[in-house]
Amino acid sequence: MPPDPSSKQGQVTIGVCIPTMNRPGMLREAIRSALQQERPPDEIFISDNSTQADAGLTQEFPNAPIRYHWHDKPPMHIEEHWTWALMQPNTDYVCWLEDDNLFRPDHLRRLADAVEQYPDAPIFGTLALVFRERNSSPQNGVFAPVWSCDLLRPEAVALPSDHVLASYLFGSPVASSAIMIKQSVYRSQAFSKCGCWMPLDRWLWAQFVALGDFVYVPEITVLYRLHGSNHAGKIKRAAHIRESRIVFDLIREKMRSRGIDPVRAVAELSTTLSPLARDQHALQILRSRDWSVIREFLPATYGESLGSSLQRAARVGSSAFLHKVFRL
Repeated sequence: MPPDPSSKQGQVTIGVCIPTMNRPGMLREAIRSALQQERPPDEIFISDNSTQADAGLTQEFPNAPIRYHWHDKPPMHIEEHWTWALMQPNTDYVCWLEDDNLFRPDHLRRLADAVEQYPDAPIFGTLALVFRERNSSPQNGVFAPVWSCDLLRPEAVALPSDHVLASYLFGSPVASSAIMIKQSVYRSQAFSKCGCWMPLDRWLWAQFVALGDFVYVPEITVLYRLHGSNHAGKIKRAAHIRESRIVFDLIREKMRSRGIDPVRAVAELSTTLSPLARDQHALQILRSRDWSVIREFLPATYGESLGSSLQRAARVGSSAFLHKVFRL
């Protein structure tokens, strides 16, 4: 039976949800990382979308608070799988952990501390270190958002919804495995689907951000693995661009429905960024390969005319990058 959230005598309960598909070795590493937490999880829910059930998995972790579910029908679309799996943990909060990533031992403790500071927030996030599977050497450094943070004072901070959504317009600012959500919010809201594969996490988490402040813990508590079977590597460029535009439009309309002007939000976010972070944000806008988006948001990022903004972006991204983006 799932644990009773009221059994902690007033303390909030935190579950870990692990969606998995045909990666039994990595799944076990993910489970071990969840079990080795300084603040133990109250439940670990494993949603298995594999072609065959993982027989004996729960017996490998005796006395662990694991619930395992194998979908005995044809594999679900990844969006259907994720949205279903998130609903299952019977805890106050749910931490997302993709089966190819790992928690560092302080992940749940850091997030539990953040909940004490911001108990009404719908969504929380931390930093992730990117590493390669073979030699565990850093690759692309830290999976971090463009907004500023003080790594010497890693205390949770509540960031305004409009600024975070402005960042979500052009990519996922926080790794999915670094996200924790409030379960009561998820069960009470009508979250809509995007029908996409690659950027579905960006749309899912953006819907949470639209409901309130994003609580950010600027501490590296997650290990994000690059490996040969990453789903991202299987998506064709044209499909990725098409799906990214779908999600961009959904987030922009979500912002407008909440009374947030997307262009103004991007402009206000940009004023808080360092020059380097502003340039990074500008490059994400260019990667949209959509001239209407570039004309609207690049000047808002730099606070200059379109021509001047393009010249700035050219200096940052190099002419080779711009040729690749626009196929010049």
